[in-house]
Amino acid sequence: MTTLTNPPDAPRLIHGLRDTGYDFNTAAADIVDNSIAANASSINIEVVLTPEGRKFVYFGDDGDGMDFDELYDAMRYGAKARVNLASLGKFGLGLKTASSSVCLRFTVISKRDPSDDLAKLTWDLNHVAEANSWEMLNEDVTADEIESFEEFCGDKGTLVIWSNCDRLLQKNYDEPGGAKEKAAVKRVTENLTTHLGLVHHRFLDQTDTRVPSISIFVNGDLLKEPLKNLGMFA
Repeated sequence: MTTLTNPPDAPRLIHGLRDTGYDFNTAAADIVDNSIAANASSINIEVVLTPEGRKFVYFGDDGDGMDFDELYDAMRYGAKARVNLASLGKFGLGLKTASSSVCLRFTVISKRDPSDDLAKLTWDLNHVAEANSWEMLNEDVTADEIESFEEFCGDKGTLVIWSNCDRLLQKNYDEPGGAKEKAAVKRVTENLTTHLGLVHHRFLDQTDTRVPSISIFVNGDLLKEPLKNLGMFA
């Protein structure tokens, strides 16, 4: 018997995996699930529209964090199974497919201990297409990224940055960064707040002892448990 190695075409597969059923809300919730699995007690989400119309989404948590080797494995498509088999990630694809469903470039920056250096890796789908290879970017951490990590994570944890967000909104606007696009981003952010409040209501309810209590902030506003007074999900 002979065998042949037949690796998948990198540009076609990495772009094809963008269409795996996510919308912005479910993609963001998947990143939040990763933070919960990493024992985060605080999660910060920031949706940003620049005056030029560039869109970014930041997810920062104060969870366990990762060293470079752990980050390298987490960024692999089909990453190794987590030690905690009850965790929400099963196939090692969630971080990558959730992120790429919204953006063409996503960066993860992490560290386990306050004394550690920050580890950083990036998938840029345009770079993969140009290189025709499963090449991640191993770039230096910028001053802005250090500042964002300190703001959204603290002294340890994980920061996920979505940039080149071509699918955050459902259409393009004639005036990038203008009033209509600002209003659209505001609506998207408000819908995300509602979605996360419903999906993670038990974690937000400080009186629910079945799960750890977690504080989730969206653009600086603390999420409230929306069904607490409705007698639902008891």
